[in-house]
Amino acid sequence: MNTVSVWACQFGSLHIASALSLHFQFHGKTIETERLTSTIELRFRVSDQFFLRDAVRHNLNVIPARMVCFDLGGVLARINRTWQGAAKTAGIQTCLAPDPEIPLADLACFDEFQAGKLGLAEYLDDLAVALGVNDEQALAVHNCILVTPYDGTEDLIALIKQGGSRTSCLSNTNAPHWEILRSKDHFPGIASLEFGMASHEVKMEKPNTEIFRHFEATVGAEPDEIVFFDDSEPNIKAAKALGWRAYWIDHEKETAPQIRRALEQEGISL
Repeated sequence: MNTVSVWACQFGSLHIASALSLHFQFHGKTIETERLTSTIELRFRVSDQFFLRDAVRHNLNVIPARMVCFDLGGVLARINRTWQGAAKTAGIQTCLAPDPEIPLADLACFDEFQAGKLGLAEYLDDLAVALGVNDEQALAVHNCILVTPYDGTEDLIALIKQGGSRTSCLSNTNAPHWEILRSKDHFPGIASLEFGMASHEVKMEKPNTEIFRHFEATVGAEPDEIVFFDDSEPNIKAAKALGWRAYWIDHEKETAPQIRRALEQEGISL
């Protein structure tokens, strides 16, 4: 049986071709369509978020849209994983010894900032003290955690969208990084995603169950409709436990080929 995907924007119109006439309710209005032997998939857009709604099923098989959801750092964006690495990229001398290198999460203020528990000014004050720099330099080091997009990810996202799947991200992040990551100049692939959920905005973090459930409710997707990519094994374990189709990504290798293989395994056309 062929699948026919029909997109409807809020206050827009539906166009379906062929055979017998029938009526169903969509967004509070009765819409007349043609009866099809194919499966029809209905979606509509509200603001920047995509939600799935059932049609009245007059012998139509309405299937849920597949949501492809990405973590950002280590999946779509290359990042520095230590404070020494970020400081080197920023060209700023800190009080930190070269060894051992300090992982980002080893500074408590960083995790608190990503969880939305600290404001920017308070975070920069704490980070500046830890690094032995001023607040302006601390922000520069912080922003240099982000490096570049992984090769091929922008084109891959475009192909996923062309194939009819929805695209999104679920990221433990913070306000300065979120602004940079959504910039078309810096990370055009991420900027093209149709929906994004950031930890600092919802004040929840992966791998806690609540952020995964909040994501499902916000996008209107069932757990097994979501294909998820993350470079954190605890996040993947948590997502799988909730029924998501989750794939671990090795951030030390090129990520686009890994994502592509998983999508092909899921039967998602590219």
